[in-house]
Amino acid sequence: MTGHRCTCTLGVPEVVDFGGIGNDGETTVHSSDVLLLRNLQQFGWCPIRIPTEQIGHPPPTQQKILQMFRDYRRKNNSGQHIDQSCTSFVDDVKYVSSESGSKEGTVEPKESLEIELSSCIPTDTKTSTFPLPLPAQYHQEPSHDNNNASIKTWCQAMSWIAHQVCIRLDIPPNTFLSYHSTNTSSSSSSSSSSLDLMRVFHYYAVSVPSINDDDNDTEQLILGSSPHTDWGSLTIVWQDHVGGLQTYCRNCQSWIPVPPPSCDTASEHTWNVIVHVGDMASLVLDASQITSSFRSTESDGARSDCCLEPIANDSNLDCSVKSEISCSSSSWPSPKHRVVSSPLHERVSLVYFAYPPSNATLNGIHSTLHNWQPRHRTSCLPLDEYYLLQDQSSHSDIINNKNNNNNKTLTAAEMLTAIWNLPIQDIVRLKWKQVYRGSNDVGKNSKNNSSEEGENDDSGNDSSLTG
Repeated sequence: MTGHRCTCTLGVPEVVDFGGIGNDGETTVHSSDVLLLRNLQQFGWCPIRIPTEQIGHPPPTQQKILQMFRDYRRKNNSGQHIDQSCTSFVDDVKYVSSESGSKEGTVEPKESLEIELSSCIPTDTKTSTFPLPLPAQYHQEPSHDNNNASIKTWCQAMSWIAHQVCIRLDIPPNTFLSYHSTNTSSSSSSSSSSLDLMRVFHYYAVSVPSINDDDNDTEQLILGSSPHTDWGSLTIVWQDHVGGLQTYCRNCQSWIPVPPPSCDTASEHTWNVIVHVGDMASLVLDASQITSSFRSTESDGARSDCCLEPIANDSNLDCSVKSEISCSSSSWPSPKHRVVSSPLHERVSLVYFAYPPSNATLNGIHSTLHNWQPRHRTSCLPLDEYYLLQDQSSHSDIINNKNNNNNKTLTAAEMLTAIWNLPIQDIVRLKWKQVYRGSNDVGKNSKNNSSEEGENDDSGNDSSLTG
């Protein structure tokens, strides 16, 4: 698989074993938690191995997922459950036949299935505290569709893994992830509702075009997912043995393959996953210039869309400083990653996108986390490294605040200022307006942008929702 060995001093993160309990079980668990913390702080991602017995359900197999896509493709081609775009729905699962994650609108060689976590927790399951029940502990509602039932179980498992990461790191609830209250009549449900979703991907095998003699030293790649960072707090990725996921080492400026599980380790007895730090988590964990350089402002007693401004008379705290900070000096980086398509083998993966509570704000989460692991926090990445803060539209649709009506593209610092006090669901909705590709835009499909992030509306029209 195309890529390079990391040549800098960082190397690649060591695998964390969530099942390592021996005679000194408590010490072993503590050691794995320390390694998890160090990996996420230093690399922004960490491979994790979890015994199936801890989750209660085996991981998927490539064969099962490929058959699943054949079934959904057949329903799609027959015209069942089709909407006016290229998207079809079967119960709570959305099938997307093609999509583009690049600003150029290039159609990527993959298809996907998508489900929101809120559709995977039965209404009679009473859970509003950590830890979430294991998938096997949920009351499984009868389903006429075994594929949908499997997808829901996998989504529950991936959600459980995301919560275990937060529990092991002692991250306060309702910061990186929300409590999952299924009681919609509860007065607290609106403040802690989950935007999380899972996508199942099938990447086609794609032959690499022939290389001209003059281009011998040019590497020819077909990207299944364009380079991106993820918008949210945490991303959990399960990939099959084919691999193709790559992360960008900002120090040695090269793409590094993320080792897939071997055929021997990719068994039904072990979940092998990758956890990524997302843009929102990286930004709220910043302990230096950027977040301390803002203060809330009020205009005529009401909050404006651009609700933060640099503290006056202190150039050392100006957010523009972030553009000069070295990537190597940052902690909790949001890793840039991509998927390279194999010329010989189909690839499948599960990707779980976790977000903070829908009504939370980055400012509020930053305040809550102020005293969490202060020794392990330095500064975030240069702001233009975060795709959350970039204009990702393919047609120059840009997010502007009320006082910016001249269609001027916002800088990353201005974007952060504009979203710092917005509810998370509004941030995702605004981002979706950028990345949505309508029927006139390579036929890309997404749910309507009304629900928070589609990502939850987040529906996969954006490469930041792939893996």
